[in-house]
Amino acid sequence: QLTTLSGVEGLTTVNDGLFINSNFELENVYGLNNVTLVGGKLMIKANNKLTTLNGLGNIAAESIDSINISGNLMLSTCHVQSVCDFIATPDAVVYIVDNAEGCNNETEVDSACQSLNVPELKFGDYYSIYPVPAHDKLQISVLNGAVMNSITVYNQFGQKVIFIKPTGTSIDISGLNPGLYIIEIQDNKNKLRGRFIVR
Repeated sequence: QLTTLSGVEGLTTVNDGLFINSNFELENVYGLNNVTLVGGKLMIKANNKLTTLNGLGNIAAESIDSINISGNLMLSTCHVQSVCDFIATPDAVVYIVDNAEGCNNETEVDSACQSLNVPELKFGDYYSIYPVPAHDKLQISVLNGAVMNSITVYNQFGQKVIFIKPTGTSIDISGLNPGLYIIEIQDNKNKLRGRFIVR
């Protein structure tokens, strides 16, 4: 029956993960604002009235080994700093589904996270993709000394449809259905996203 987590403001460290599950009246997690280490999984699941993860933003991403944010029907704000930093980690284990719009999948959250980054990095400043629309192959030109450590392609529903460690400047998209896609390129520090159409 918890509605808030007030009263635990003195908590700074959690061992073996932080689980906030099935609190059907919980409206916010502001009481956890001083937590900086969780030592494992961060799970936020089935909290029907929770609308924001503000209050969890001070957790060090390196203290998280996986994230599960699921089944929170009203949760639309997930792009707090800790979640954004963890998602940007290469090979991060992230499961985000069945929340409100804005936090309904990893792509939505990561897109919202991009607005937190200052200065804003623009895809077109570092990469150029062609032809547009594309058909069998997508060519990628690298600009301004950028590098490509990995390439991920998502469909319009946020589902990952391609993941490769690039060995050249083109990727095979012949298996993709016609439609709009998001391409995400990970360099040494950042993930940058662009869009392309397959016809």
